[in-house]
Amino acid sequence: MPRNPHFCRNVMIYFEQPTRDLLVARLVHQLVPGGYLFCGHAETLLHLPPGLEYVQPATYRKS
Repeated sequence: MPRNPHFCRNVMIYFEQPTRDLLVARLVHQLVPGGYLFCGHAETLLHLPPGLEYVQPATYRKS
C-alpha cells in the first residue's frame, strides 16, 4: 500500500466543479510528497492543482 493514501471515491461526482477543485486542493495539501490520491473512475480531475501528477486513470501522486 502506498504511504499516506487518500481515497475519495464516488464523492466528487455530487459536487459542482468549483467545489471539486477546492476539495482536491485540500486533499493534496494533506498528502506527503510521493503520497497518492485515488478517485473514482468517473471523477476525472479536469484541473490538476500544482504538485499533483497523473499516474493512471483515477490515480494521482503528489510530486
